[in-house]
Amino acid sequence: MKSHSLKALKQQARRGRTARSSIGLVVRAALGDDVLRMLSHEPGARQFLPEDIHQMRTSVRRLRSDLRFFKPMMDDPALRPLRDELRWLAGVLGDVRDLDVLEDRLRNAVVALDCVGPSDPIFEEIDRRRQRHRSTLKAAFDGDRYAALRAAIIAEARTPTLADGHDRPAGAVLADRLGRDWRRFLDALDASPPDAPIDALHAFRKRAKRTRYAAESVADWLGRPAGNGAKRIGRRAKQVQEILGTSQDSHVAIAFIRDVMQGLPPDGTGPAAARLLDRQASDAEEALVRYRSLREQMLHES
Repeated sequence: MKSHSLKALKQQARRGRTARSSIGLVVRAALGDDVLRMLSHEPGARQFLPEDIHQMRTSVRRLRSDLRFFKPMMDDPALRPLRDELRWLAGVLGDVRDLDVLEDRLRNAVVALDCVGPSDPIFEEIDRRRQRHRSTLKAAFDGDRYAALRAAIIAEARTPTLADGHDRPAGAVLADRLGRDWRRFLDALDASPPDAPIDALHAFRKRAKRTRYAAESVADWLGRPAGNGAKRIGRRAKQVQEILGTSQDSHVAIAFIRDVMQGLPPDGTGPAAARLLDRQASDAEEALVRYRSLREQMLHES
């Protein structure tokens, strides 16, 4: 189907979403979108295609986020174990995806620094680790645990167990819940120092991602102006997520390069590894400068 036809179908679907839609309809639609998106990328992920692995992991994370966000509107004691199983699947996919991201980052740096030859041990180690994680992912896809999870999320998306009052209009309920999520996010932003440790920033990045997913899941159901407000929240949270993601990726690369260097004889990588380390440290610092600026801007806006 041509791209403009797909765009028209998506626009038509969005036109049917209003603040008067029931909570139950919103939950079913959100979970259905997540599961369909996840399953559409499963064939490519089974072939270890990088983009499909990326999109499938993103879909799994969105599903976990929606199950968390809609939890007060659902009445299902199995949701917590389901979220735990989705975390496992995201982790198995992430082990492969993170190496793809790492390789892209380091290959771009190698080209920019013109130090291809001496850096070969780094990419050889990426390949070794990738093969291990791909074997683990294949075993997961072929195993009973994934089969049970797959069946469970399809069943949950088809007939979610909804709490009392699920036939009420969703607009006010969703806007209130997203508003409280956003306020807690801003409070956490204000409470965290701009020079927080990398582990704390990584945790905050994950929180930003959850807020972004929640905003994107409900924006089309809120009407105006609440829907536009939700989209602004989603954009701001995405900015935080992406900037801190660059910082995290740089620190992961630094740790990886140092790990590889420890297993090599002295000067086994020549000056290339040191230049790559300097480049990653520079990228990390640049990302933190951008984060501090964005943080001040967001706190001023609030």
